[in-house]
Amino acid sequence: MGRLAFLLLLLIAPIVRGVESLHWEAWERCELVADQYFDGDSFHVRHDGVVTIVRLYFVDAPESDDGYGSLVSEQAVWFKVSHSTVLRAGDLAKAFTTKFLAGGFRVRTRRQPAPGASRSQRYYAIVEAKGRRLDAALIEAGLARVSGEVADFPDAASGQRTVLTLRQLEAQAAKERRGVWAFANGSKVRLADAV
Repeated sequence: MGRLAFLLLLLIAPIVRGVESLHWEAWERCELVADQYFDGDSFHVRHDGVVTIVRLYFVDAPESDDGYGSLVSEQAVWFKVSHSTVLRAGDLAKAFTTKFLAGGFRVRTRRQPAPGASRSQRYYAIVEAKGRRLDAALIEAGLARVSGEVADFPDAASGQRTVLTLRQLEAQAAKERRGVWAFANGSKVRLADAV
């Protein structure tokens, strides 16, 4: 490849990626690939025989792996709980997601790359099952916080309205001490009883 062709490719590539990121896809009849590593907001999905990792827009579920120490510490500060409580809540978020996705689900994505520790590509997505979105269900259960990438689906105004709605759900979950919020400021409730 000549130098000029290479430079032209470098100039065009961001434009092509930008166009691709505007197109939303709907993957119907997806399955959770539960034997792979996953947490409440990031997991392997099988669709049409292909396995892809998706990461939820809008939310951040507690980590279940102590290998993400700084993130676990950040989540502990946010929820006002101990480091070990975050990890236990992460396990509950995984179980919640597994149950929520049982029986199949829909993924909406524009294949926007999502950062993460995995060497495999993962994409931001909106995940729906039984007429509900997983991000909202995790927030309502007190097993996630409003954070992360915002989806402009179907437009930017809808994305911002979704964030406001999720913040209201998060405030309600905290007020009612659901999920990890049951332990805020050292409460002695059993975490499993809070969900």
